[in-house]
Amino acid sequence: MKRSFGAIFLGLGLVLGLCGCLPGGSAKIASEPLQTGAPKQFNALGTEPFWAAKVDGGVLLYQTPEDLAGQRVAVIRRVSGLRTEFSGTLGGAPLTLVIGAGPCSDGMSDTVYSHSAELRIGAQDLRGCAKARQ
Repeated sequence: MKRSFGAIFLGLGLVLGLCGCLPGGSAKIASEPLQTGAPKQFNALGTEPFWAAKVDGGVLLYQTPEDLAGQRVAVIRRVSGLRTEFSGTLGGAPLTLVIGAGPCSDGMSDTVYSHSAELRIGAQDLRGCAKARQ
């Protein structure tokens, strides 16, 4: 599958914009680890393919380079120790986002995130990182 450079740069901009880092910056910790569960407001992101999820309480905004406006999903939050699961339905497909405490690297920047992210939409599994939104 052939991707245009515009889509690649747009995806990279989405990732860099969400992680709050710009080229030329130094390594930094995105957020301090939490003792239990994920915060109620945070950003999650992934590469290969690029995706982002912004969670604010009971609403998840799922974005891709092809859909920057994103799609809002009502989610239910469940906490189990150091893992937090958000579940809902996106376009008729089950959506589950699991946030786990522990260091995570997006593989494209020097940022080390405090949480890992696993997003499943229907049969598609995506992996990435997450940080609290302040």
